[in-house]
Amino acid sequence: SATTPQQCTVQAKDIRAHSISSSFVSRGLVSQNVQKLKKDESAESEKKDYLVKNMQDKEDFPKITRKETKVVIKDPEASSSPSTNKQNPIVLMFGWGGASHKNLSKYSSIYLEAGFTTVQYILPTRHVFRDTAQTPEVMGNLLMQLEKVDIHERPVYIHCLSDTGVMCYQGMDVVRKQSSKMKRLNIRGVVWDSCCGPRPEITVSRVMALFLVNWMCCMRDRMGMMQSLNSSYRLLMDRGWPGLKGRWQGKPVE
Repeated sequence: SATTPQQCTVQAKDIRAHSISSSFVSRGLVSQNVQKLKKDESAESEKKDYLVKNMQDKEDFPKITRKETKVVIKDPEASSSPSTNKQNPIVLMFGWGGASHKNLSKYSSIYLEAGFTTVQYILPTRHVFRDTAQTPEVMGNLLMQLEKVDIHERPVYIHCLSDTGVMCYQGMDVVRKQSSKMKRLNIRGVVWDSCCGPRPEITVSRVMALFLVNWMCCMRDRMGMMQSLNSSYRLLMDRGWPGLKGRWQGKPVE
């Protein structure tokens, strides 16, 4: 059908207006939208961090004591001056559950002879069996202590002994990802010694063995008889019994 000159003029204006509108969007609104998306993503990330922190706070963990973050630092005898010691590579020795610093010193002597500065640490029993979610906080405290030996300026090696050593490494890795300062750690290598172990099956005998192991480790940590028994009892009720019950009901083990 034929179109009138007036209709053609209206269509031309619409086309021109659409073109101007598209140009405006491409030059202005798109960049604004991109910035808005970035802000939204940043806000969402901050919200997630807040929620994670909030969940950890609600766990109501006992406060970390100085004894629970005790480290043993040794320098090689060949390096007599402090300035020379601070140039040596450093090795973090993460011990197995229930180990003593006397046990770890046998491994440390090998590194000391090679010219390493050694740092020995053993994760407390309660963080191995019950308060595991608090391990990153413990490791963050540990890394702050090691600033006095310039850990950020030296090559770092890690020796994980058994699955408890792995837990220390995992907690430290969480801290490194959350802190820009901790990301500066120059980790050159990790030794996985007697780990990672297979996931244990949940049976009555294994749960009772876990109860006894926890009690022995608590006693070795010098927690006292009553506190050790209470810790083992809570482990049995919070982890052992629910695990057995879930297994009998055919549920996956958590």
